Amino acid sequence: MGSRICATALQPEMVHAYWDAKKGGRDGATQFDLYHIFAILDHGSMNDHSRRRAKKLVYKIQWVGYDEKDHSWEPAAKIAGLVPKMKEEYDEMHGLLTLRDSTT
Repeated sequence: MGSRICATALQPEMVHAYWDAKKGGRDGATQFDLYHIFAILDHGSMNDHSRRRAKKLVYKIQWVGYDEKDHSWEPAAKIAGLVPKMKEEYDEMHGLLTLRDSTT
């Protein structure tokens, strides 16, 4: 089996310039409305307005084919549903495994 190399990882500026040059950007050119997570960059907490004074674990996400200005903060439950293995690896690396059960 050959190794799979992602152009976004090797040449992100080139990939973003390619999509920016297309009419309507990536979404307009592909007509896709699906987004794929490339990497979990960071984590933090935000107020959970559904519960008084509760904090909710969120992750800063890098999306495939999108540049830094499009990174977004997403709730832990959403990330667990989209990329459970990636989230688990990130949580383990950052000591978040004890928080996982109460935030997903």
